[in-house]
Amino acid sequence: MPLRPSALFFLPNTTTLLARSAINLLKSVNEAVLNEAITTIQNRSLAPPAVMPHLEQNVHVAEVLEQLAKEWAPETLKAFSAAFNMDATKTDVMDAIVAIAILNEADLEAELRGENTEEATSSDLLENRCITWQYPPPGTRLNPPYLVLVAVEQVDTSKADSEVQAILGELVDHKGFKIPRRLSPPVRIRPETILKLPPSAFQMAAFEQPPAPAAPEAPATAPSTAVTKPALDRTALMRTGLSKSTRLFGGIGGI
Repeated sequence: MPLRPSALFFLPNTTTLLARSAINLLKSVNEAVLNEAITTIQNRSLAPPAVMPHLEQNVHVAEVLEQLAKEWAPETLKAFSAAFNMDATKTDVMDAIVAIAILNEADLEAELRGENTEEATSSDLLENRCITWQYPPPGTRLNPPYLVLVAVEQVDTSKADSEVQAILGELVDHKGFKIPRRLSPPVRIRPETILKLPPSAFQMAAFEQPPAPAAPEAPATAPSTAVTKPALDRTALMRTGLSKSTRLFGGIGGI
């Protein structure tokens, strides 16, 4: 059966839109779904760049890229599940597999650059150009009148560079696959655990206390008196520095 035309493929910057959608989807799925999607791909012995060609050979790619799995036709769900030897009811895992396929295409960067490089105007080719071919070859002695033919290309790729960095800069390696950087939930510390922390844990809070006023200098004839540094009061430190010390032992990590 021929591929059903998809409205998505008639939009400008299709690869850019697909890549951004894939990043948003993979950031939103939970860890279990992501790991199951990767395991399903690995069970088919597919390298990351081979996932998209595998889809193209087995399913209606237009439908798979345009819609979420729960909106696919029954025959598409059946073909997809057979292609990856998976349960046809796990549509969330299917969506994750499609997103992984998009972000791991071998020519993703080239497609992004091609889509985001604007068509050069005559002025661009005169003012911001690179000569790629010339006839007669450079160094040929010419007698006027003469005509030199050159082929030029635009060299301003700042817009394309920015778009590529915005997308590819989001990706990190995870089990050999390129996926967007995902934020893990902050670590939460129970109050009773904080009470058991050693005094060194509250060192930052101690530094944040206002300095004690300097003692007045004693007269030269008066006997010197030793100033005793007050002991740390852990309860007071917790009241004044709890938010800071919690941040010390909490954190946000990423894959």
